[in-house]
Amino acid sequence: MGGLLEFIVVTLVIGVAIFLLSTLFKEKGILIPIVTSLLSIILIVCGFIEGGFGGMGMGYIGISALIASIIDLFILIFIMAKKMAKE
Repeated sequence: MGGLLEFIVVTLVIGVAIFLLSTLFKEKGILIPIVTSLLSIILIVCGFIEGGFGGMGMGYIGISALIASIIDLFILIFIMAKKMAKE
């Protein structure tokens, strides 16, 4: 159960960092989760290529960053839609 808790904590930390960076760049903030998800996919592929424990660690961080960026993307789209509906 400890590994799952660590994965959730790492995903939350990465997600909060992506969200805070996205809120700093208000107009182009939606690009940060998209770029992060693309970079995490590249990291996952590099993890498969490297193999071994190093590749497994790269895949771990890549999957965590991918999940966090997708969740942040949905949250930012929801916030932007709410702001547009208000205006």
